[in-house]
Amino acid sequence: VLPGATDGPRLRAVIAAKAQAVGKRVEDMTRTYEGMSSLGRMVTAEDVANTVLFASSAAGGSVTGQALAVDGHIQALS
Repeated sequence: VLPGATDGPRLRAVIAAKAQAVGKRVEDMTRTYEGMSSLGRMVTAEDVANTVLFASSAAGGSVTGQALAVDGHIQALS
């Protein structure tokens, strides 16, 4: 399981720093980051945990030798 940028204190600090650096409001920069994801939102720790649960359950028993990216299909982080 390959988690990408996951919502939490560290990512929120990165977003706040980027907002300050470019003179934007944190809320606007957060929406920009969310817009970079095919999901339209940030990946959560629960999303990552659910992927691990799936992969380790009988339902995921036929998935072998795969790298499972849990990143919301982020196009770019700038």
